[in-house]
Amino acid sequence: MENAAASDLDELVVVLGHEAGRIMQSLDLSGVRTVINPDYAKGQSTSLIKGLGAVSPSCAGALFLLADQPLVTPDIINRLIKAFQDSGVPLVIPFHRGRRGNPVLVARSLFPKLLSLSADTGARALFDEYKASILRVEFDTDAVLVDVDTALDYEALLSRPFPEP
Repeated sequence: MENAAASDLDELVVVLGHEAGRIMQSLDLSGVRTVINPDYAKGQSTSLIKGLGAVSPSCAGALFLLADQPLVTPDIINRLIKAFQDSGVPLVIPFHRGRRGNPVLVARSLFPKLLSLSADTGARALFDEYKASILRVEFDTDAVLVDVDTALDYEALLSRPFPEP
């Protein structure tokens, strides 16, 4: 959240599911729009849809940041925003050494497609359909690939240099 807040994003929407109450008590959520997803157990798309419903109508797109990617810095976020603004493409995706990463930026024109997703598909369902319209932004850092899903992932994260926000 600190990295997102320090970036050029116009607004922040945080979608909470499992342990939402506990998370809300332990984090400073001032300055962000918080949405509770009671259907989180039905899959990733339910959180994506809840988040989209909270995006201001004036936003040209949405950048989907994952809570388990603490190495995604404001500079990474800003570079994706600039690529989106400069290119006019509907999908901007970061890559590192040819591997697709996150966060993904999706234009408002694709929101209806995202709203029709179900289960645990996430935005990946659009990648094949809009393959020719994707702007691939290559990064020297693997921060766009690193996520923390397990205790081993967390231990590996602690052994890395942590970027400044």
